[in-house]
Amino acid sequence: MASAESIEQQGLFETLRSNFDDAKQRHDEMMSKIHRDSKADIHGYIENAGFKITDWQDAEYAEAVVVVEAEKK
Repeated sequence: MASAESIEQQGLFETLRSNFDDAKQRHDEMMSKIHRDSKADIHGYIENAGFKITDWQDAEYAEAVVVVEAEKK
């Protein structure tokens, strides 16, 4: 993922500023939803719902997304 700094170093930031600002605004608006559950919470929700986790990937989207494969017990 390119950072604002790397885009700026390439001389592209001003051209892409509106995209960056839109993404930042959406991120800020979603903060209460993005950071509300820990990985341990998610694990518990799945198991308490009667599922067995068969695959767990927690380094997706800059370690902000958990991708889970589970099967009903």
